[in-house]
Amino acid sequence: MRKHVVTILMLCLAAMPLAAQQWTSEQLAQANTARDASYLSEQEKQVVFLCNLARMDGALFAATYLAQHTPNDPSNWYLASLYRDLQTVKDRQLLYPDKRLYATAAYHAADMGRTGRTGHTSSDGTDFADRVYGGLGEKTLIAENCSYGYNNDQAINIVIQLLIDENVPSFGHRKNILNPNLNAIGAAIAPHKTYQFNCVMDFARTSTVGQQ
Repeated sequence: MRKHVVTILMLCLAAMPLAAQQWTSEQLAQANTARDASYLSEQEKQVVFLCNLARMDGALFAATYLAQHTPNDPSNWYLASLYRDLQTVKDRQLLYPDKRLYATAAYHAADMGRTGRTGHTSSDGTDFADRVYGGLGEKTLIAENCSYGYNNDQAINIVIQLLIDENVPSFGHRKNILNPNLNAIGAAIAPHKTYQFNCVMDFARTSTVGQQ
């Protein structure tokens, strides 16, 4: 019986992504706040999950998911700075999915995808703040990330792209993902006319966290 249990455990570990094997089952479960959000696709749930892992333990995220996807390269200033920044991130509050933020993110992802546009302003001229505040129904701290790229429909590609934030000297996307003052997220992935896929992440600080 014991041999049978060990065999099953080894098979489970083999099936787990290599990057996840250094995390405890409790950590992985805790980060998976979007598991029951039926309105999200599996990749959208993974976006939330990966953002949470980076917020929980940046150093471990760098040593696992980031290192497996994009090994450190000291000659790449943006990448090297990400590895440094993640060493200082620990136990930041988790992001919870919010239907209101998902609706604003999904609208923008579909709008940008259909029109082939990029940026935070809707094709009808509505700016980011008006769009998000209108959907959220409250004035609070908000932020938005937009990701574009061929074959960029996989969560790991999206999150790593935004964390590296290449050619964005302010690291605005990275700061949004790691911002300790944000606690809610809506993540939507949609086809894009020009870049094949785009992902919009809308963030907020809300008192109804975990209730949407």
